[in-house]
Amino acid sequence: ALLGDRLIVDVTYFNNRIEGLIQGGGNTAVNLAGASEIHGIEVAASTEPWPGLRLDAAYTFTDGEDANGTELVRRARHIASVNVGYGFALFGKPADVNLGVRFNGRQDDFVFDSYFPLTRRVVTLGSFTLVNLGASYAIADGVELFARGENLLDEDYQEVFGFGAPGVAGYAGIRIRFGPFAAVN
Repeated sequence: ALLGDRLIVDVTYFNNRIEGLIQGGGNTAVNLAGASEIHGIEVAASTEPWPGLRLDAAYTFTDGEDANGTELVRRARHIASVNVGYGFALFGKPADVNLGVRFNGRQDDFVFDSYFPLTRRVVTLGSFTLVNLGASYAIADGVELFARGENLLDEDYQEVFGFGAPGVAGYAGIRIRFGPFAAVN
């Protein structure tokens, strides 16, 4: 905690050595021979520069290799996010707006041959950035209206080779809480 607890910074180093790491896809999964190593660093920061406004940011660097020194699949080296949230009163009831941006760096994945399922090759999936926006408004105790938009820039991306991800999407609804948690907004 820094600046009179107005800024919280977390730094974490991780170093994993995994014997027989399970890896696979398609119709099969195997335990990799030897020890795979995954290490890296995570840095996160949170602050509330003035009442109602919250900023959160995070970055992760990951280096993962199997026992032969080959980069592990489905593990981006660089992942980062920034979230901005603002809570305020609207007509005396709580409301909030949140903006999130998430970056996922390039990563390798396997492409399996449909005719020879045990044959595979490595392909690199491109990096992508997702932008999401949400808002909510408590119209009464235990009753909240919400709306959110996801992938607002209509990013075309894959987290797993061959499986597309949703384009622009919008959601809206009403959330009703019953019982002892109804007044929690």
